[in-house]
Amino acid sequence: MILLYFILGVLAVEVGMPILESLTELLCGRIESLKMKDVMIVTKGNLELQKIQEDSEPQSTRCCGFEVPDIEEDDEEEESEE
Repeated sequence: MILLYFILGVLAVEVGMPILESLTELLCGRIESLKMKDVMIVTKGNLELQKIQEDSEPQSTRCCGFEVPDIEEDDEEEESEE
């Protein structure tokens, strides 16, 4: 009787584990495909925002202690050094 339980246990592990693993992979794949819809919506929103930002006029952003150098100023300094 104990040998029968041992054999059934070995068969359950050898046959049942791959089946459970496959079902788990299918379930995870389904969940990932459901998340794709949300990712697509966010990506479309990001692309629209990027287009809006490209169409807007560039602004000089300066704050206390930090200044982004203007490209025109760099060109003038190089010309005056020559």
